[in-house]
Amino acid sequence: MHLIEKYSLETGLKIGKPDVYEKFYPLPFSGKYITQYVEQGIPSMQYDYWEDVIEIINPYLKANDIKILNLNPVKVKDIDNLVQLNDTIDSAQLYHIIKNSLLHFGETSFATDLACIADIKLLSIYSMAHKECLKPYWGKKSNQVLLSPENGKLPSYSMEESPKSINSIKPEKMASSILDLLGVDYKIQYETIFTGSIYKNKQVEVIPSSVANVNFYPMSVRMDYHFDEKNLLEQFTITENNINIITDRPIRSDLLSKISKKIECLYYLVGEKDEPKFIEEAKKLKIPFKLLSYLDVESINKKKVSYMDLSPIYQQKIADPSKIDELKGHNLSELYYFSNKRLLVGGNVYLSKSAHDANDIHSDSSQPSKVQPTKEFYKELDCFRIVKKVS
Repeated sequence: MHLIEKYSLETGLKIGKPDVYEKFYPLPFSGKYITQYVEQGIPSMQYDYWEDVIEIINPYLKANDIKILNLNPVKVKDIDNLVQLNDTIDSAQLYHIIKNSLLHFGETSFATDLACIADIKLLSIYSMAHKECLKPYWGKKSNQVLLSPENGKLPSYSMEESPKSINSIKPEKMASSILDLLGVDYKIQYETIFTGSIYKNKQVEVIPSSVANVNFYPMSVRMDYHFDEKNLLEQFTITENNINIITDRPIRSDLLSKISKKIECLYYLVGEKDEPKFIEEAKKLKIPFKLLSYLDVESINKKKVSYMDLSPIYQQKIADPSKIDELKGHNLSELYYFSNKRLLVGGNVYLSKSAHDANDIHSDSSQPSKVQPTKEFYKELDCFRIVKKVS
């Protein structure tokens, strides 16, 4: 039963289409636009891959002079062709903005209700409750695309989910639904096969064979890829934000002391030739640290004695694609991937360490890189969205 029908049944009131008061609001631009509202209240209803959706639709929107207007009161990330509504507006102004747009998209919300009352094109996604209970009650069905999770599970009715069901909806499916509703000609180039558990968390890594003049949070310096203490100091000097360090070798105590206040976290990779005294020094300097290791369980257990009073050692596993259902039956060397990270070195950008090793320089953010089925690639598999070309 729809929620409105349930309320009607319980109260004895008849269902009638609302009359919404509309009040003019001057937009900071002229021309055609679509609107988006991103859920910010209930975690299980928050879709994590809107950036990927926008990345797909943006070239077609720009070709048709259509902007994206984000309606959230809190600023979202800076995205090309996306305009942020910075003012606080009331419901009457919100209705005016949505009513005069070409389309609205986002998680189900009050903005979704206004879009269905205005009977404009609508893409809405549902997760924690049955779509049939919350779907738009008014408006032409031909104007609406309503999507639910594709994981085959029933709604959880939970505020928190891990993994989140809503994230099983593929970005390209939402992108094609938006473009279909707009009547825009398009071609979807890639289909999602697998999405890593931390793909949503964007990050920048720097190989300190050179210094990167960029301020991004979170940023990590990969001393395990190239050990250079001089460039490490310079990177900390020119970067405003705190920085993570990932290293498999000890850093000099005097240098560690100089940069200690700006170290977000020190990740020490415990290997065959580790030095516990390095972590003892970090602890004295009150530097947050975490111990990681790619050693087997038996070897890690032997190392634990040396770090007993310092920290647990967290084993890092290298993914085995043959044990991942989504990747079974695929020739990985024929697949592509988008990455949550940008690896910076010598003025070049790479999507991963394996891309760096293959000298696969990344120059177009809208295009993926070719999968390199190597040990380094599988180490970072949780950072990637694996896709195949659509014929």
